[in-house]
Amino acid sequence: MKRKLTYPILLLLLMAGGCKKAEQANNQETKSNLLASLPLKEMEWPALGHTATLNYNGDGTLAEIVYQRPGISEKRSFGHGWNGIAFVASTQSLAFNSFDYDPTSRKIAKMERIIGDAQTARVYQSQRFGYNNFLQLTSLKFYNENAAGATLRSTTNYQYVSTLVSEITIVDQFGNQRLIKIDQYSDEFDFDPLWFMEMEIGTLAPLYNLPILQHLASRHRLPSSFKIFKLENGQSILEKEYVIDYTIANRRLEKQVTSVKDHIASMSSALEVVFKY
Repeated sequence: MKRKLTYPILLLLLMAGGCKKAEQANNQETKSNLLASLPLKEMEWPALGHTATLNYNGDGTLAEIVYQRPGISEKRSFGHGWNGIAFVASTQSLAFNSFDYDPTSRKIAKMERIIGDAQTARVYQSQRFGYNNFLQLTSLKFYNENAAGATLRSTTNYQYVSTLVSEITIVDQFGNQRLIKIDQYSDEFDFDPLWFMEMEIGTLAPLYNLPILQHLASRHRLPSSFKIFKLENGQSILEKEYVIDYTIANRRLEKQVTSVKDHIASMSSALEVVFKY
């Protein structure tokens, strides 16, 4: 089935209520659906000549994604622990992501970007996550860190319509504000949040961080169209629009065509990604 959608993961985009028990039940349902629809074996960006091969552990969890681009190979490795994903590392980066969990809710409480080897490892960036009583992500604080301590870079707040994120407001350390407004969601399909997670803390990290993706995976949906606004002097200035055409069959994502319109630079782009099982 085809449907207009838009979501971004920097890689896929540009390059190519309930209570705790209800949330746990949803996670079990997601796991069951994933087992039925996996394994995804490969992603391909035909226009760019890029591919990504996915390899799995014996228990079905994602072990690594190997990206091949002209002249460049990158392996992204995933480590799993008792609560879920424990770390993500890339051969193309000196830093890796480490995840800490709340011992009661077992939700991700913090993500740290750590740089250096075993002797010199240090945290240089972090994200700290806050949740409501329904275990929905409601706040995200982004810090730069060094030996002197942590400096708050931005605060992000989330609003929901029913169980889906509808608006994301980001305020940086200087008081500059941006709004991500999600206008539409996809039809249901099964996916692993790790397919779409951004590793770097970039522009789209407020939307494509792991807690949000895990929540959306439990609802089997991703944003299908959203806009980014700059909020200034009481006005909303449209900066970018994202729209994606999905091809979904038997709850599997088979193809995604992402269109991005940059209203500031007066530029548009579109990119196709093919998913192979």
